[in-house]
Amino acid sequence: MLHWAFRLSLFTALLLMGFAAWSAWRADSPLVESEEISSAQGLFVECPDYDLGSVPVGENFINIVLTNNSATEHRLVGIHGGCTWMCCLSTVDDVPIAIGPHQTHTIRFRVIVNNHGPFGSDMTFFVDNAGVRPLPVSVRGVGIVSP
Repeated sequence: MLHWAFRLSLFTALLLMGFAAWSAWRADSPLVESEEISSAQGLFVECPDYDLGSVPVGENFINIVLTNNSATEHRLVGIHGGCTWMCCLSTVDDVPIAIGPHQTHTIRFRVIVNNHGPFGSDMTFFVDNAGVRPLPVSVRGVGIVSP
């Protein structure tokens, strides 16, 4: 019986040490959550969750708006696009993009819907707000066959 109690206490101690190490790493990580970025001064996506509704199967285009609400220039330094078996998102515009103080910039994206039915994909925008930060963007909709 004592043998199992020792194992249980050792497992619990290792679990707590792992959680403490993860918490310390997360606190020092340069990445912050998108809600913290969008409410702070700097570059943010106007609408990070796009619901396109019904769109025809095939090639479509959408515009995503970035706003710089600070007094200094910020840059969009990269985009990690998204492709799923139902759709693929890719930027038409070149990146990186510098956005001046209190300016907005519209980025054009190609959305290729492969089949009818619900689709969705996630992208991550990487912005330079005193260090590179991620901004998640999700696009979803329903592909329809045009008559």
